[in-house]
Amino acid sequence: MVNQTEKILAVIMLLMCIMATAMAQHQHSDSANSDGKTALLLPGTGDSQHPVSTRSAEAQKFFNQGLALLYGFNRDEALRSFRRAAELDPQAAMPHWGMAMVLGPHINVESDGDMQPQAADEEIQKALSLSGVNVTASERAYIEAASRRFSKDPNADRKKLDLEYSRAMSELVRRYPDDLDAATLYAESLMNFNRWNWWSAGGKPAAGTEEAISVLESVLKRHPNHAGANHFYIHVIESSPNPERGINSAVNLMSRR
Repeated sequence: MVNQTEKILAVIMLLMCIMATAMAQHQHSDSANSDGKTALLLPGTGDSQHPVSTRSAEAQKFFNQGLALLYGFNRDEALRSFRRAAELDPQAAMPHWGMAMVLGPHINVESDGDMQPQAADEEIQKALSLSGVNVTASERAYIEAASRRFSKDPNADRKKLDLEYSRAMSELVRRYPDDLDAATLYAESLMNFNRWNWWSAGGKPAAGTEEAISVLESVLKRHPNHAGANHFYIHVIESSPNPERGINSAVNLMSRR
């Protein structure tokens, strides 16, 4: 009879194989370097749609792509995409929000170490400066929430900033319950408190883990192919006592074209 440990290891190996294929399709990268390369609209990034205030249809395409790549941890290409969106529409605020999200804290920060909080703060300040009349109320809420995540002070209390951001995202979800990207990013903010330590060796969830799972499952119930919710769900569940719950999400990611 296969014991629980063997089952968990087998499922994790399956998830890793499926995820490797899916992420290869997305040219997975885990850094955010400013190398001057021009962004291109890439195949295989799925159909993520998050309308923002812009006069440029092309800028919207690059924003959508940037968000999909951000969800996939391909931060180099995400940064290029958001930057290209900003170039195409210099009055658009949300591409600067996107660049700030790429450069700021994320659940993979301990594996790549590439967090640039000062640069992120500069981008969110640009977003704030453009948010006076050029954004919707929900976009302003995204930008104001992200502004709580960053500080000009390099010695600022990171845990306090992360908590303020998470609380702001919780309020954004309350105000806009049908915004699935807001919910997904709120779940990620909860995961960010305990990066890669969402479960104890004995299978007990860390603080915030169960809420993150609940939020992500709510998103996936409404949008089974949501790129961010699927990716984050796999990671938050993979070291749980029941990692097989993430198989459908891994398959969904692999099927994205």
